[in-house]
Order: sequence, then structure tokens, then C-alpha cells
Amino acid sequence: MALSHAIMTALIEDDMSGYELAKAFDASLGLFWNASHQQIYQELRKLAEKGWLNRRKVAQRGKPDKILYGLTLAGREALGDWVYRDSRVQESKDDLLVKLYNLSAENIGHPGHSGGRAVPRVVRRGPGPARPGTGETRRALTISRP
Repeated sequence: MALSHAIMTALIEDDMSGYELAKAFDASLGLFWNASHQQIYQELRKLAEKGWLNRRKVAQRGKPDKILYGLTLAGREALGDWVYRDSRVQESKDDLLVKLYNLSAENIGHPGHSGGRAVPRVVRRGPGPARPGTGETRRALTISRP
């Protein structure tokens, strides 16, 4: 997987600025793919040059204009082509995956408890905060520790 695919995946539902994408990588996408803010901005420029992303300026009161990026039809097709190509499986030594593999109805117990001990939980949240001025909401997946 390339950084470009992670960025396009983040843009499937909502247009975002480079800053918002960087925050998404810091919060949730970072669980799968790490990228610096500089790498994200460089990749946004390349994807826009390929015609896979569009850019639009949004005026902000008292701040410089914000540039929002969104998937174009060509970008959606490129992402779809990538999704259906064979993937290279990489060796992983992630203890969270082992913990998730071990969860079952018998051992999960009360959410957040296992024999009186706190355990990490995966929390799915419904619609998140609305994007200012659009009325749109976002979905979020958060892994939390009790």
C-alpha cells in the first residue's frame, strides 16, 4: 500500500484539508499507516496533478483560505482498481491483533472488565461532529484504554 491509497481512502466520504488529513492520520489512520504532515502535503499535490483529487479553496473569516481535497471519479476508479489487486502480505508482530484473535463470547465478559482487570476496548462511535457549515457528520473508530 502506498500513502496515496491511504489518503484516498480517507477522502472517500468527505473532502478534507491537508491539516484535517494529518489529524486523521494522527488519530485513526495512524493505526495502519504512519505519515508525517510533510509527506501528506507532498502526496496531496501529486494526487491532484494526476487528476485523482480535486482542490477547492474555502474562504475562512480572519484566516487564510483553506484548500479542501476530494476524490475525483478517476481517483475513485484508481482506488477501486487498487482494492481489487492482490496484496502483499507482510509479517506482523502486533499484540493487538493477537488479543483481538483471542476474543470470544466466552472470554470477553463485561465490556471493559475481565476477571476484575481492565482490558483495552474497541469503541465504535456513531456520527461524529459536523463539519462546520456543511451539516455533514463523520464516523469514527477509536481504540480506547479504560
